[in-house]
Amino acid sequence: MENFDLKKYLAEGKLFESEDIISEISDADIVKAVAKVAGVSPKELVAKAKEDKVEESVVLTTITILGLIPPALELIGNLTNSAKRAFKLTDEEKEDYNNLSQQIKDEKDSSKKKELKKQRDEKYGTKVGNWFKDAGHSLHKAYTWPIRKMLNFAGKFAKEGSSLKDKEKNEIRANIIYAVIMAGIAGFGVFSHLGHLKGIASVVTFIADSIKEGVSIADTIEGAFKLAKLA
Repeated sequence: MENFDLKKYLAEGKLFESEDIISEISDADIVKAVAKVAGVSPKELVAKAKEDKVEESVVLTTITILGLIPPALELIGNLTNSAKRAFKLTDEEKEDYNNLSQQIKDEKDSSKKKELKKQRDEKYGTKVGNWFKDAGHSLHKAYTWPIRKMLNFAGKFAKEGSSLKDKEKNEIRANIIYAVIMAGIAGFGVFSHLGHLKGIASVVTFIADSIKEGVSIADTIEGAFKLAKLA
């Protein structure tokens, strides 16, 4: 280790990787999550999934979109814990950051709004912005890929006509779950970094208000799904 280059190690994001942010979530984990909702064994679920076509007789009526929220959060629980550890604001700074974000949201005067944004960015822009710049893409992929895979797998067993069979809608559902979790970790001001995500625009205000009011992550996701007509 005498040739070990710490600066290079940090620049390449190795320290961040050591927090297990980009941890592997296996197919077996996803099957277990869906099986838990369906009330069957993972082995039985895999056997049904291997059939060329899931017949009506094996459609698992217990699988619902809202019912899949808890296992989705459990599936990515370790990722969330790692993200919390990696986020750079203290609880006090996060509260101040959220207060400034709320003032920006409520301010009607454009010049005052601009000044508040400048104030927030000067105090926290580097910390929050760099965190998303360095980890945002990887975080988004790490969170949404297993959720989409889980929803699409569950869709195999959903009744005909269920929107769980719609991969595009499942992508939006995964984005919503990710956005809610990120807002819970970093405050609703982070939406300036999430606005490009498909399907987020219509539920941003609802998510921000729910986080501010202390609504649980699961209930916020459920409400956002209903608002976006994805429940």
